[in-house]
Amino acid sequence: MNNTEDEGIETSLDMDWVASLKKRVSDINCRDRNTQPTIYRVPDFLKSVDPQAYEPLVVSLGPYHCNKPHLQAMNQVKWKYLKYVLELNPDVALDNYLGRIKELETRARDAYSEEVKMSSNSFVEMMLLDGFFVMLTIMGLTHRMEISEESAIWTGDAVVRDIFKLENQLPFFLLETLYQYAFPHGDHFRSLTVELIRMRISSNLKHPSDNETFHHIIHLCLSCIDPTTNPEKDYHDPDIPWIPSATVCNEAGIHFGRKKRYKSFLDITFHNGKLEIPQLRIEDGINSLLRNLIAYEQCSMNSKFHVTTYMVLMDSLINTAADVELLQQHEIIIGDLGDSQEIATLFNKLGTNVNYTPDNFYLADVVTAMRKHHDARCNKWRARLNRDYFSNPWAVISLIGALVLFLLTALQSTFAVLSYFRPPK
Repeated sequence: MNNTEDEGIETSLDMDWVASLKKRVSDINCRDRNTQPTIYRVPDFLKSVDPQAYEPLVVSLGPYHCNKPHLQAMNQVKWKYLKYVLELNPDVALDNYLGRIKELETRARDAYSEEVKMSSNSFVEMMLLDGFFVMLTIMGLTHRMEISEESAIWTGDAVVRDIFKLENQLPFFLLETLYQYAFPHGDHFRSLTVELIRMRISSNLKHPSDNETFHHIIHLCLSCIDPTTNPEKDYHDPDIPWIPSATVCNEAGIHFGRKKRYKSFLDITFHNGKLEIPQLRIEDGINSLLRNLIAYEQCSMNSKFHVTTYMVLMDSLINTAADVELLQQHEIIIGDLGDSQEIATLFNKLGTNVNYTPDNFYLADVVTAMRKHHDARCNKWRARLNRDYFSNPWAVISLIGALVLFLLTALQSTFAVLSYFRPPK
C-alpha cells in the first residue's frame, strides 16, 4: 500500500494562508545590533525557583520594571536627586545631559536583550533619572553624603540589593558619562562603585584596570571577585570528579579551615589535606546577590562561570544540616539567617536549573586534589583513628588504657610461655 500521500488531505497550498504568513514575517522588527546585548531578562527556568530574588523590591532601574505600581513611589526621590545635581553643578544645564544621552541612545537601547518599546524622549528621561539615582545612591553610601531628607531611608539595604539585580542594570558607559559631566573633579565613578562592592562583599577585593570595559555594575562586580591569577589559563577538564559532602570529606581526612588571606569569597585552595574556604556571611541579600551573579553568567556568551563553579562546589559540600554545622564550626559559614537546615536548603536550591560545563571550571585542580586525598586509604584510616580515638581526652585515655592492658597481657603471656619451656631452678 502506498503511504506517500494521506487520503483525504488537501495537498495544494492555501495561498491566502501563505500570504498571511509572509506578512507576519515581514512585520517582525529585527534590530540591527552592532554588539551583543549585556543586560538580560532572567530566564524563566531560573526565575521559577525563587522569583523574588530577581525582582526589584523598592526601585526600578531601566525599562524592564519601570511600570510596576509598587515601584512608583521612588520616582519622586529620583526627581529630587536630579534637582540636587543640577543645583550642585549649575555650569551644566539639563539640556546638556539630555543631549549627551540622546547621542548614546541607540547604544544604550542595544544593551538590553529585549526591545525597549518606549519613545525616544521617555527612554532618555528614564536613563537620566535612573542614572543620577544610582550615582548619588553610591556616593551617599561611600561618602556618607546626605542628599535629601529621604536619602537616609532610600539608601538602605533594599535599594542596594536592587542595584545588584540583573534586570535592574543600567549601561555602565552611560553612568560614567553622566558622572563625568556632573562631577568633573570628583573620584572616578568606577572607583566609587568598587568601594560599594567592597562594602557589599569584601574589603580585600582588587581594583580592576582603568583600561577594562564593563557592561554594568554586575559585570564590574564579577571582575572584582575574579579568583584567577592567569586569565589566559585554560581550566578545561573533561571529567570533573564527584565532590563528596563536607562530612564525608572530613571522615576521609580532609580538614576544613577558614581562609584568612584571600581576594574574594571565590578564592578557595587545597593544600596538605586542608580545604581553605573564605568566610561567607549568610545574611539578608546573599541569596539574591549570588543568584543574580549566576544568572548573568548563565546568560552571557563570554562568561567565566566563576560564581557558578563556586556554587557547584558549595552545593556538593553541603547536603545536610550536619555539613553546614561542620563548616560553621570552622567559621567558614557565619550569620544568623536561619538554622542549619535552612542554610543547607539555600545552597541546594542555588544549583537548581543552573547549567555548567567543565570548561573554565577554575576549581578543577582543587577538586581533583580533594578526590585523590579522599580516595587514599591511609588518609581514611588515619582520619577514622583521629575521629574514634583522639577526638576527646577521655577517648585518648581509654585508648592508652587499652594499649597498656594489651601490653601487660602480652607480657604476662610471654612470661608464662617462657616459664613453661624454661622452668625456674
